[in-house]
Amino acid sequence: MKYIITESQRDRTIDRFISNKMNDLDKMVSKDGHSFIWVNKFDKIRLELKSSNILLVYYQIWTAISRTFLLDDDKTKDVIKNWVEEHFKLTGINPQIKLAPWKSE
Repeated sequence: MKYIITESQRDRTIDRFISNKMNDLDKMVSKDGHSFIWVNKFDKIRLELKSSNILLVYYQIWTAISRTFLLDDDKTKDVIKNWVEEHFKLTGINPQIKLAPWKSE
């Protein structure tokens, strides 16, 4: 069975999906003092914003978004960028996948 949804319904669904994956994030300054990180309640890093406006996105979140909604990397980047602009009020960022897990510092 196929379902037909509008683009705005799809965008809202993606927004809710990302919000669910990113719930309860706390913003912190990284140990080097040059970037910001967002961690969940288990102290697992989910996002890291570098001073160059590159936003590193934990690979499990990136792939969950791309696989769930059948998005290529460019479209995944766009939806993450839109989500961050909407929820964190950050503009001019460049999301990139963080391929290896963060090591505890």
